[in-house]
Amino acid sequence: MCFLQVVLVLAVSTFSKLQAQSLCQGVDLKNAIIEQKVMENIRPFIVELMQTQHQHTMEECVRVCDRKVKQTHNATKHQQEFTLKYENISKRVDENAAIVREMKQTNPDNILLEDFPMHMSESSLNPRTFLSLDRKSLFNSRNPWANLTDGVPVDWPSGGNNTLENYYGVRGSLPLKHPDTVCFEVDAYYSIYFNLTGRNLLFEIGIGRDSAIDNSHYIGWEPDFTWSFVVSRDDVTGRVKSACQSQQKSNDETDVGNSTAGTQHHMELGIRVNMADGTMMVIDRSSLAIICNFTNIDVTKNLWPMFGVYAKSSTDVVVTLRHSFLLSSRTWINL
Repeated sequence: MCFLQVVLVLAVSTFSKLQAQSLCQGVDLKNAIIEQKVMENIRPFIVELMQTQHQHTMEECVRVCDRKVKQTHNATKHQQEFTLKYENISKRVDENAAIVREMKQTNPDNILLEDFPMHMSESSLNPRTFLSLDRKSLFNSRNPWANLTDGVPVDWPSGGNNTLENYYGVRGSLPLKHPDTVCFEVDAYYSIYFNLTGRNLLFEIGIGRDSAIDNSHYIGWEPDFTWSFVVSRDDVTGRVKSACQSQQKSNDETDVGNSTAGTQHHMELGIRVNMADGTMMVIDRSSLAIICNFTNIDVTKNLWPMFGVYAKSSTDVVVTLRHSFLLSSRTWINL
């Protein structure tokens, strides 16, 4: 039991230190993603340990105290120490919980992650594209050849007031607002079954103003108020490349792979948008390499996350939204 006490104190101490660290701030999205995963692992352990300790303490106290009442005149020094030991553990559990509550109320400078419950908005879905039942996966085909993800396309009603008429994809269900910082993780898969030709677009992930996101089939070449990460075939080299696009400019082109039939590729991406300082970063989650680093984003109006899929005649493409979270200096994880 003494060992569990030590583990509990160390775990809570580690958890508190993680809480005090600044996550997803500045340009250090790499550390933010790592710390987020550590926190996800630590929090359930702390909660379970505290609850288990508390329950065992109560059960043991009932047993020991009941025996103590029955044997009032025969209580030994060992029994008294035994009871005191469990009372101290119970007190430590309560103290730890009180410390966390106090930190939540009195330390607004610490930053933690809060769930940002975004999905892909079915009401905005372009009828040329398809959405899974959980509204997390976007497909370029109603019946994809390749089994690229666990989700499958379903028939969503279309034609509403929010339906995208020109953009080949879907809008996120929540806007990005000043001064929030939002991070979200996206997996993108594609499988080529006919050779790509020309400048075939495969997929796009970006942000844009409401007035600019439905002017064409993708936002990457809009003159203003859009910023996107695009994967497409380069018509000069014949290779699939990624690029960072805004204001009709393409930067940071990176080779991705072949554009021939039989090619399959999977990308794990992290996107961080800081609506306070007007920056957006795209990283490769598997290698933690920075792919795009947009600056001077106009944040005077809300921006919308956008997801686009293309090349349905030659490729199966699916873009899946995995996790999204909001950073707030006054948000704390509840124990």
